[in-house]
Amino acid sequence: MMNLEKMGTRLLIFSFLLCLPAVAHEGIPPAVVIPTFISLDRLEVQDGAGIYTATRGTRVMTAPFSLPMSKVDPDRGHDVNQVGETDDGVVVLLDRYASRARPDERCVKGWETFVRVFSLPEKRELLMKSVESCLDGIRSANPPVTWTGNGFRIEGAKPQSFKIEGVSTIRETQ
Repeated sequence: MMNLEKMGTRLLIFSFLLCLPAVAHEGIPPAVVIPTFISLDRLEVQDGAGIYTATRGTRVMTAPFSLPMSKVDPDRGHDVNQVGETDDGVVVLLDRYASRARPDERCVKGWETFVRVFSLPEKRELLMKSVESCLDGIRSANPPVTWTGNGFRIEGAKPQSFKIEGVSTIRETQ
């Protein structure tokens, strides 16, 4: 994970995957291989909004997403983890921000965490749901979200399971 700051924009690169099998090329020793597929994802936060950018090989997709700026303070803390990705290109992320501290110093060390689902083919966010919030009194489990192969489960006091169908449908299951 790497944080970069440039011209007031906060950029968080949260995964860099080398997907194998890789191919050995002529003149390169067998122990050295060149990856055949590179995946790069990042979130940029600027002016109270966000942009998710996903690169799959030579294809690049961007999708805007909203941020509840009254609750989050990206300058004090922000990290992202990929929960899973379907074969159809639907990506589930766990997006975590420092809570915006209140004047009474409530939640100075708190966190606001969201599960976000993006459709790469449709270039849009499909779902954003709070899974932890110091300000709203929502406590998360550890881990807050688990991947189920074709969907995800939000753990905690009120567990919820979701199934991803195709490139744009998310259905809550029992």
